[in-house]
Amino acid sequence: MLKNKLLIIFLLTSTSAGCATYKSLEVSDPYSLKVYGGTRLDLCALNESKSCSSRFEIQPPTYPLLDLLPSAIIDTALVPAVLCMRAFY
Repeated sequence: MLKNKLLIIFLLTSTSAGCATYKSLEVSDPYSLKVYGGTRLDLCALNESKSCSSRFEIQPPTYPLLDLLPSAIIDTALVPAVLCMRAFY
């Protein structure tokens, strides 16, 4: 029971923070898509790099540490799609 509550809390906080993977795929220019874009954006935000916004053209999520694991999982699942989009555009 406690595990279910913790899982629900984790999912709600990670989705409310804004998914970096979704934001990185939402960019209109297919040439700016990056493999593991969400994970890289989270790591850039965790390192407090000033060039995050200019390099990725989007704002990092509010809580990048909470978003890091879901972004890594989703980015891994989306690698074939991102590579195909990059190859054909």
